Amino acid sequence: PFNNIVDVVRDNIYNKLGKKIFLFPIIYRFILYLKFKSYSMYNTFDTLKQTNKNVLVIHGEDDKTVKADKFMNAMINNQNAFIKYILLENKQHDPLLSIEAINYNLFLKHHISDLTLKYSKNIPSYELEKLNKNINYELKYKLDGEILRIIEKFIKEV
Repeated sequence: PFNNIVDVVRDNIYNKLGKKIFLFPIIYRFILYLKFKSYSMYNTFDTLKQTNKNVLVIHGEDDKTVKADKFMNAMINNQNAFIKYILLENKQHDPLLSIEAINYNLFLKHHISDLTLKYSKNIPSYELEKLNKNINYELKYKLDGEILRIIEKFIKEV
């Protein structure tokens, strides 16, 4: 749940490349406008503030992409009786994933980092093929049953 795509792109680019690319958000916003016209001007909070439909927002407390405190402040400032907001402890950007999946994805991330260091950012194709062949996709995308029950309950109530 981020307010608009330009903010997310800007924050991620600044984190990686620094503020020397300050014109990028302006150019990106213009490209979005050319492609989507007036729809590119919508943002999450203005839209949620005006909705008369029930909405469930689930947010991970440890989300590094969309900071929980920043999002919660925006939700408080844009209160709407139709919005149900749930903040989950020990969850990250994809709060539907189980703790096992989160840990497995962290393991994969470290393994890829190790390979990147070992091969000076030029991982041979045989290593990538071996890695892809051995990924446990069932574990990688295992969902959290408790969260699914929360969603099911919400759907039944509305």
